[in-house]
Amino acid sequence: MTDGEKITRRAAVVSLGTMTSRILGLVRDMAIATMLVSGMRDIFFFAFIIPNLFRNLLGEGALSAAFIPVFNEYLAKKKKEEALRVANTTFHLLFLILVFLTIIGILIAPAITHFTGFNAEGKILTLGLLRAMFPFVIFICLAALFMGILNSLGNFAVPAFAPCILNIFVIASALTICNRFRYPVMGLALGVVLGGAGELLFQIPFALKKGFSLLPRIDYRHPAIKRIGMLMLPAAIGLAATPINTVVDQLLASLPRFCPTGSVSALWYSNRLFQLPLALFGIAIATAIFPTMSRQAALKKIEELKETLSHALGLAFFTTIPASVGLIILRTPIIRLIFQYKKFTAYDTSATAWALLFYSLGLFAFGAVIILVRVFYSLKDTKTPARIACFAILSNLVLDLILMRPLAQGGLALATSLVAVLNMSLLFWLLRRRIGRLGGRRILANFIRILIASSVMGGVSWLVARALEPHVVTLGLRVLQVGAAIVAGLITLAIVSTILRIKEMRTILEIVTGRAR
Repeated sequence: MTDGEKITRRAAVVSLGTMTSRILGLVRDMAIATMLVSGMRDIFFFAFIIPNLFRNLLGEGALSAAFIPVFNEYLAKKKKEEALRVANTTFHLLFLILVFLTIIGILIAPAITHFTGFNAEGKILTLGLLRAMFPFVIFICLAALFMGILNSLGNFAVPAFAPCILNIFVIASALTICNRFRYPVMGLALGVVLGGAGELLFQIPFALKKGFSLLPRIDYRHPAIKRIGMLMLPAAIGLAATPINTVVDQLLASLPRFCPTGSVSALWYSNRLFQLPLALFGIAIATAIFPTMSRQAALKKIEELKETLSHALGLAFFTTIPASVGLIILRTPIIRLIFQYKKFTAYDTSATAWALLFYSLGLFAFGAVIILVRVFYSLKDTKTPARIACFAILSNLVLDLILMRPLAQGGLALATSLVAVLNMSLLFWLLRRRIGRLGGRRILANFIRILIASSVMGGVSWLVARALEPHVVTLGLRVLQVGAAIVAGLITLAIVSTILRIKEMRTILEIVTGRAR
């Protein structure tokens, strides 16, 4: 089996686990949408996004970016025992750092709350939620470390399904204990913390089977630990653009002077929907290729690394561009089907659809950025993405302030998408300068063919959805409208892609039918 086939198969496994987790995440968000009014949802989502920032930056971001290349370098050189010793030291050192950060987070929570646009009662509740959910950082970042360990050791299934545990706990708390609290959101906070612990505990037995030991075998002076530490800070900055921009967007959306009540929730729900295909495809592909690229870089096989990158970008574009078009065309029917029940009103649907329109425009760029950043990390270059991320954060803030006045929460989403396109372009240009030609013309030609196929798909989906719109009066008809539009669109995409000879279509069909060996 070639590296490309292995990557596609691994990506399929990760996508399946991610899809399961994201579906449960949608169920979780549905439960929250029906249980809380828009103002209370705004408070919960803002409070949750702060500890989740540490998860994105430190756990699934900087640590993975710094740890996985170093860990895989030892594996590539047949030094598994030493690699596991490095993992053990990293685990115990990370635990101490996370405890310290959690204490700091709890202490500075009042300062964070002060900058929100909530009223006095809302700020008090936000403060309580922040302090209650900060321990989540400890569990979820350690869980992210085990994801990196297991992926590097060839187990992609367990880390892919582990996030389901978090969603299950939050759903369970929403259905059972929330109503026992004066403020039901406090029950959700408890579910978040317990879910993070569950996600960690779920992975530990599988890591133990691979040879990892929880017993301290600490060697802080090991050269690998120093290298991981030196890579982490730039990596954190390099991966900071999207999560920090999200926090800034949520903070600005809470200001009633610029955005109406419910804008924080609208951004959250639209972000969740556009993150679904991004996680299923972009993140899944990046997760699958990272160990391979790390080994190729460690062994100086640059031409093979370029081929891996080209294959990954092709898959990413073929999956994210149709998803982007589909979300733009079907944004209102999808939101209405998933969320518009009880306390989630038609106004909430409209506000969320407005933000989703602009988020979806940049979906292909988000997918490409995730992959391109990991190429730099495979080369142990964390400084270049860090510099670009700093520029992206500043650019996002400027665009936020310009676009939020005429477009409200839609302007915040549009700014994020525009910055993603800029980020992607700069990363590609600098990578080309670093390792030579990347086949840009071939990638662009493939991009255009995929865009044409996706546009035809979008037209068919729009016609089907529009034809059924007058009849959407029950839940069953909502399902029929969205389902029929998606199926018709996918069939059209497959036909047009075959006509245009888009090779990614054949690759995916081989995986689906089990003919790839």
